[in-house]
This record gives sequence, structure tokens and C-alpha cells, in this order.
Amino acid sequence: MARFNREMHESIAKADEAISRASWTKTDYIADHEYVMQEKMPDLYAALEPLIRERGYDAKFNGWTYRYWNHEGYRYWIVDAVTGLPSGNAAINRTHENAKRL
Repeated sequence: MARFNREMHESIAKADEAISRASWTKTDYIADHEYVMQEKMPDLYAALEPLIRERGYDAKFNGWTYRYWNHEGYRYWIVDAVTGLPSGNAAINRTHENAKRL
């Protein structure tokens, strides 16, 4: 258990570092949020994707199910190609944790 906690702490610390260095772009497309493209910050994607996949939860937004991870007052999620195949340039998104879902 201690090893798992240490690994989780290290993963979150890595994500915190990448999040703090990211240049988030604000948008109001569909709903207010910020995003960074994977091509611009591959280390942000590498840090957040496993946390979202392994520690996140599924919820609907605008009729679609996404996987989210809440951290430090924000809700994070990744949107990739609609084909279901990794594009290599996914959008890494965030909004305030209490933001309304459509």
C-alpha cells in the first residue's frame, strides 16, 4: 500500500508540475473551459492521461460520456478523435470543478 501511495503521489506531483507550466487557452465553445493541445505539451498529456484513465470517473456532457478527473478545484478531461483511434493531438481540457454540465 505504501508503494501505491508513493507512486500516486509522484504521479500527481508530475501532473502538478506540467499543469503549472501549461499555457491554457480559454474558450467558450459549447461551455466555458480551457484547453491545451497534446502536440504543444506532450508531457502534460503523458502526466494527465493515466490519472484520468485510472483515477477518473465517467459522466455525461452534452449527451456524450467523458472520463473526468477532479484535482485542485478543476475538472480535467481529454478529447481525441471521434473515430476512437488516438490522433496524437488530443485536446487536454479543464474547467472549474463546480462548472455546470449541459
